[in-house]
Formats: sequence, structure tokens, C-alpha cells
Amino acid sequence: MSKFSKAFAEERKDSEITLVTEAIIADIKEGKSLKYDSLSLRDIAESTLGYKGCAILRDANMRKVSEAVAPVRLSAFSRITNEIVSQAGIEGFQSPDFIGDQLTTAENSNDDNGRLIGIEPMDDEAMEVREGHEYPSAQLSEDFLTVPTSKKVGLRIGLTKEAVFFDKTGQLIQRAKEIAGRVGLAKEKRTLRIVLGIDNSYNRKDVSRNTYVASADPRINSFTGRTLDDWTAIEDAEQSFADYVDDRTTGEPVDIGATMLIVPQDLKTSGSRIMNTLEVRTINGAQEMITKNPISVGGMISSAWIRWMLVNEGGIAIADARKYWYYGNPKKAFTYRTIFPFSMIEAGQSHDAYFDSDIVNQWRAMERGVAYVAAPWYMQKNIGA
Repeated sequence: MSKFSKAFAEERKDSEITLVTEAIIADIKEGKSLKYDSLSLRDIAESTLGYKGCAILRDANMRKVSEAVAPVRLSAFSRITNEIVSQAGIEGFQSPDFIGDQLTTAENSNDDNGRLIGIEPMDDEAMEVREGHEYPSAQLSEDFLTVPTSKKVGLRIGLTKEAVFFDKTGQLIQRAKEIAGRVGLAKEKRTLRIVLGIDNSYNRKDVSRNTYVASADPRINSFTGRTLDDWTAIEDAEQSFADYVDDRTTGEPVDIGATMLIVPQDLKTSGSRIMNTLEVRTINGAQEMITKNPISVGGMISSAWIRWMLVNEGGIAIADARKYWYYGNPKKAFTYRTIFPFSMIEAGQSHDAYFDSDIVNQWRAMERGVAYVAAPWYMQKNIGA
């Protein structure tokens, strides 16, 4: 008798079965005594539905099982299998290979394709409060952003009768990871299209502009001929940021804040060498100077998808895409607005797919959101010579 069979022995009361189910689900979530990828679908079915329920499932359908098996036992089977699929889905959606969440500020909203109204900046003199006078009010201004419409993506999988009786647990887990991974990849690609400047969604006061511009703009943030080969490339980028002024105020500087280097895998070694160099030697005439590495980049991120996106969705030649690198504060520049967070939703036992395809249960993975440009001047695009 298996561990599940002992836990769901026939003499157990409904309340005891519920407690056992809760304990098993808690162990799956916490990865303690049970790990979802070491479980057996057939074992779960035999232990929760019992011999009679499994016999009916083998010869008839899930509706017959629901009529013959106690609702608590049917619920136990459904909840445990649902937890297995959900855990696998979360792993697939949150793949460590995805970098999009590290490049954007997370925002949850019920508003889609709306406007973000800005606060009108005030000079120091306007904020002065004289004795006995009221504090001045910050006014909502005409400085607003238009956020693009979100997209919903999703896929579904089914648990077949064969998967239960032939114990294809690994196959179900793998498929759950795959469909959730595709949903996560769709989000990743939408985010990278914004960060890399392939899609230009920035719209301020009903005026659209590119994320990265090389001329005719108060803040130039696209540069060519700037090869990432040593610390001087980062110094040039820092100097470009130092030249920025805030056009909403009387020429105040723009505080870039923490910086990050974003590179395709082609420049991963160069970027790492620049960041991790312990000392720099420079020659000035006959004098040699040895100093600590002057670069204090907050971090570096690389992904195989960067060059792929530039080439396949941005139309950039491969030779040129290898030279692209981005620098700045991406979390200030970009936002990802989540409308519907990722979820693995169970269809339950009321669906009709069993009659058509021997589907015991179904799940769908879905997510809805949009990445948008909040303030493009916090980022730079650089292309090496």
C-alpha cells in the first residue's frame, strides 16, 4: 500500500480526507516530504477515488465517477492534481532565463490604455511657506503619458484518461511547464521589444517619439561609434547623462540613479571584463598611473534573446546587432503594467471534453499585461563601430 493509499484509506471520514489533502498540498508547495515532480497520477487516482472510482473512470467517464465517488474524495483528486500542474506552471512562467522583470518597474492596474497624469513641477520659491500662510498645493498638470493597450496570451492543456492509467505524470508536468513557459516568453518578448527600442510606445502629451533618438531632441540617447571595449565607453555614456536637463523645470539635472549595463551574449565577456577589472593603468606622456576601476555599474544583464530580437523583430543585421549595448536605469525608464497576473486555471469536472477526447481535466495558462516607456531619457542605446 502506497503512502497515498494509507493516507486516503476507505475508513477515513470526509473531514480527515480534507485535512490529509491540505497537508499534501502544503508539502507540495513547500517542497518538504513531497515534491510534485516525484508524484504518481495513478497513485493519486487510486488513493483518492478508490478502486470503484478508478474502475468507473477506466470504463466510463468522469461524470459517472462524480456520481459514484464521494465529493470530498473527488475534490481531493482534483485539488492535488491541480497543485501539481500549478507548481509546474509557475516554474515555467518564471524561467530564470527571462530578464524582463529585472528591466521594468512592476505595476498592477485595472485600467487599460489609459493616461497617466503627471504632477506639475514647482520651483523652490513656489514651495516656500511663509509664517501663517497655507501650504501651496501640487497641481495635476497637462504633462501626461498615454499607456498602450495590453495583450492577453494563453494556452491550455488536458489530463487524459491514458495519462492517469499509464502514469504519464512527467509528461503532464513537462507540458504544464512548456505552455506556461510560452506564456512567459510572450511577456518577455513584448518587454524586450520596448526596452530595445523595437517598439516605440512613448507618447507624452499626445506627441509620439522614439524611445532612442540621435538628434533634434532635448535629451539625445542614441549613439553610434561607441564600442564597448574598455571603461572609457561607460565614461562617455555617463557624460551624456550628465548633459541632460529636465525640460519640465528650469534646467535642473536629471537624476539617473542606479545604472545597469544590458548586452547581448556577444558582449557579455567584454562587459564583465570592464565591470570586474580591479585596476586601470593609463599612460600620460612618460607617466603611468594605476588607479582602481573607476566604473561602478550597478549590474550587468545579458540574454540570448537580445540579439535574436534585434535581428528577427528589429530588422538589424546580425553583424550590427552584435555591437548593440544599452546603459542606464531601466526601472526608471520602463514599466510593465499587469492587468491579469499569470494563472493556471482549472476547468473542473463540469467540462465536456471527456466525451470528445477522454480529457479528465483541463487547465489554461494565461496572463495579460503591457510594457511601456515611462521616461526614455533614463536609458541609452549605443552601437559599437
